Amino acid sequence: MTPAETKFFQLVDDYVRTGHRCFLAEMNLRTKEIGYALCFRTLDVSENSDPFACKYLIVPTEQVEFAGRRDHLPASLVDRLDTELSKLKKST
Repeated sequence: MTPAETKFFQLVDDYVRTGHRCFLAEMNLRTKEIGYALCFRTLDVSENSDPFACKYLIVPTEQVEFAGRRDHLPASLVDRLDTELSKLKKST
């Protein structure tokens, strides 16, 4: 991982652990043009939930590079995480 990718991973993982009770399980570059595939899993696994529930998102390369340079997540990505990860909570 590059320093920017490492910083991005840490920023996203910290954000979703705190705000959404989930974690960033995987981050893989598809292509520079497509961006990164991120896989999120819930921290709240109970007997009634699906332990394999996850949510995948594609994040543009530019957002990863931005976070690595600026040491914070772009507001557009935070909004998207808030929207998409609320669906993960409902499925568990």
